[in-house]
Amino acid sequence: MNKYSIILSLFFISFLIKTGWSQCETTSTDNHIACDSFTWIDGVTYTSSNNSAMYTLVGANAAGCDSIVTLNLEIKISSLEPTNVLSSDSIICENNALFLNVNGGVLGTNAQWLWYTDSCSGNSIGTGSSIVVNQTSTTSYFVRAEGDCNTTLCKNITVDNHPYFIELNSISIDSTFNPSDNTWSIMDSVCPQTAVQLFAHYSETFPLDYSITWYQNSCGSFPIGIGDSITVYPDSTTTYYARVIGTCGASLCKDITVFTKDGSISSTGIIASANNLCLGNSTTLTVQGGQLGSGANWRWYKNGSSNVIGYGQSLTVTPPSTSTYSVHAYGGLCGATTFSSILINTYDLNVYHSPIDSTCESSQFLLQGG
Repeated sequence: MNKYSIILSLFFISFLIKTGWSQCETTSTDNHIACDSFTWIDGVTYTSSNNSAMYTLVGANAAGCDSIVTLNLEIKISSLEPTNVLSSDSIICENNALFLNVNGGVLGTNAQWLWYTDSCSGNSIGTGSSIVVNQTSTTSYFVRAEGDCNTTLCKNITVDNHPYFIELNSISIDSTFNPSDNTWSIMDSVCPQTAVQLFAHYSETFPLDYSITWYQNSCGSFPIGIGDSITVYPDSTTTYYARVIGTCGASLCKDITVFTKDGSISSTGIIASANNLCLGNSTTLTVQGGQLGSGANWRWYKNGSSNVIGYGQSLTVTPPSTSTYSVHAYGGLCGATTFSSILINTYDLNVYHSPIDSTCESSQFLLQGG
């Protein structure tokens, strides 16, 4: 081989090294989209996006040369399910605004909170970490995260709905006590001050903090009782009202009228014109309050005796000693009322003197209190 052949060979080898040899190698890009992490051919687990990692596959191309691979990785993040749902109220009145909020959880790539009613993935009602709804009945609310990587499990809450009011069906009079024969019965009318039990009837179940309130003479006046039933003692024909009152409002009133007979009403007391009397003095006793029915009169008694000592609205007495006087209405359609009594105190007047010397007839001497 002459020197020219050697020079040519060396030039050709140099050319191959500079051009041909390097052209034998190939390059490529390995594209991946993964959620949260990705383990590549280099054995490395990537947890964030990467477009610079390279790996050489020795003698892997068609020409038997190396293949250089570049990683193009996009990592997306999965959502974490919420801890629970928070609401502005656990019980709400009908047609009031309710505020709902996601508590806990993390949104992943391109994820959002989606809200549903009735079931998870039920009726869609909104998106976002908080929503406002106008609730008309007891409802269960569900929320979950939905994104590129995953859809989480739902968390839910149930909010009870109170109606504005619950109507009573009716009011009735229960059996009443008849003092004339000590029996109970349902009567069209009663004697004044007779115990009458009233009942309210309803078919719906009362939520917490709902109850029946009773009134006399007008709906919404000063309450006279609370509960399913009350006992009243009407002096005269009276109309009673009841309604349901609760957190969200009150119902219309139901009413019932208790009719009274022409009977007497017990006195409220006795007034004395004087008390704490000296023996021999008098006082006038007068009936306070009460009312006589047709055919009745006031009867007076002393010291619990059944003997009548007088009649009428007033009575003048001269007690022989400290005494108790009583009065009640007697007679008429409903008979006797209960008694009112008063204690009248009396005192003896006694004079005591110290021994004195003898004195002449018609002579004066002085007595002094001591």
